[in-house]
Amino acid sequence: MNQQTEYLEAWKKLRMHVLQSPAWAKIKPNSQMYIIEGIPTLVQLNRNPINRCPYAQVLKAGYDGMPADKWLDSLGEKLKADFPKLSHIYIEPNGHLTKLPKSVCYWGLKPINARYTVVNDLQKDQESIFAACSKSHRQNIRKAEQAGLIVETYDSGDLAVDRFCAVMNAVSTSKNYIKFELDYYRKVWRELSENQMAYISVGSLNSEDIGAYMVAYANGAAYQFYGGRTQKGRDLKLAQGFAYQTFMHAKKLGLGKYDMWGIAQFDQSGQLDPNDELYGIGQFKVAFGGEKQSSGQSFSVVYNRFNYHVFVVSKSLQQRVISLRKKLFINH
Repeated sequence: MNQQTEYLEAWKKLRMHVLQSPAWAKIKPNSQMYIIEGIPTLVQLNRNPINRCPYAQVLKAGYDGMPADKWLDSLGEKLKADFPKLSHIYIEPNGHLTKLPKSVCYWGLKPINARYTVVNDLQKDQESIFAACSKSHRQNIRKAEQAGLIVETYDSGDLAVDRFCAVMNAVSTSKNYIKFELDYYRKVWRELSENQMAYISVGSLNSEDIGAYMVAYANGAAYQFYGGRTQKGRDLKLAQGFAYQTFMHAKKLGLGKYDMWGIAQFDQSGQLDPNDELYGIGQFKVAFGGEKQSSGQSFSVVYNRFNYHVFVVSKSLQQRVISLRKKLFINH
């Protein structure tokens, strides 16, 4: 059994996240697959743009409840042996890891992937899923059907990603939105669709596309990775109907849950933080009746404190630049 086959089988057995899959390794440059203490671990290797010091990141690492102490020790030993000048390993947990060493540095900046999300249980019957939506969402879902909204779903092909990219172009020019390069979307679609791990849904009205989503899925779960609605789609209140049909397609595929991928931080009572930049979209997603969930806080295992602090400063500056770009976009 070769390494990739062994990794794939372990990844399936533990029902791990899409971002830890062999397919995702082909999407992200400088990715390496390891099996550490029996845990498939996809590591992305990067360099600090300031001093070129190498660091590693593991996104959606492990699984909920996984003891992390031995895994982190072995991962560090392996990576330091392969990359002697390694600054640190940045970890975004998939769920909540246990037995974390006291020496880890918790991440104080914005994580790469949102820590908070809302997950819809697709094992319920369709009537129960619809009933769990808010009253206004149910009304707008019906209105979208009456208005003639058409939702087409693709599991492969260039037409799907062409339509998706056209919508994303429209979305990014009409609101506070920083998009990826279109070639990136095409690469993600090619790799995931070839492995039967993604679908694209496109909503249209009167032959005009008003929204698109790219949904990744694996091991019984779907993740609403990318997408949005045009201004016309929002103005006509078609967003609820389009989003509803998109995640109900995941149910048709036999998937058990649908992760809407990113909402505002919420407190113990479940109230979303109105100061969080994801507050608005979070309200929209929560109103579909899913369960609000959070992953463990992102953290780093540090091997060179000076280089790590240089990295944190550079990352902080980068995030401020992105925030400034958004503000300038809004004001113009």
